[in-house]
Amino acid sequence: MKTRIRMLVTAAAAATIAGSTLVGAAPAQAADINVTIPITGTSTLKKQNATLTLPAGAKMTGVLSGDTVTGSMTIPTITAKLRIFGVPTLGDTTSTVKIVETKPAVTKLEVDGSVKVTSTFRLELPKVTSDVLPSVNVVRPTCRTKEISAVLTAAKFDLFTPFALSGTFTIPAFEKCGYSLFGLPSGRDLLMTSLLSGPDNRMDLMAGPVQIG
Repeated sequence: MKTRIRMLVTAAAAATIAGSTLVGAAPAQAADINVTIPITGTSTLKKQNATLTLPAGAKMTGVLSGDTVTGSMTIPTITAKLRIFGVPTLGDTTSTVKIVETKPAVTKLEVDGSVKVTSTFRLELPKVTSDVLPSVNVVRPTCRTKEISAVLTAAKFDLFTPFALSGTFTIPAFEKCGYSLFGLPSGRDLLMTSLLSGPDNRMDLMAGPVQIG
């Protein structure tokens, strides 16, 4: 199955290269198959019971070598509605959420045709404003988590139609959300950690179709 997938991708790449050659472009190196995989979907934050929708333009890009694509997962900035302490109105906030990649994403095609994506990133919250006082930012622009590792899997890879990817991840403690004394977490660090950090958060994505070049 893995060999068949590689052959399909290679054939698609060859067709793309041939088409480029016909219009006068230089052919690409056969060893490097550049792929782009558009992604859509949601991320669910368990503590907040909040579902964040990925904005348009989210994608995975990289170079296929053997059975592995190494590259990056790019997700545009997300605007999220979060509630502090479960208090309606007074606790409602509008937050800017960034998923910032810290290591290359690795997508592996397994022998049985399934897919495993390992993504390493951190969450950044540069802005959390009260809906009652939108001019007041609750956190410093440097507010972020430590590194997160998420493993997403798909039961079946499909070159031509979108396929489902899903997995869980743990949100670690937040840091640099406020002013720290003696290296201790600030009150704002503790607040964001209490509101968001913990296990069993989810990503549920649709990936594809695969674009060559």
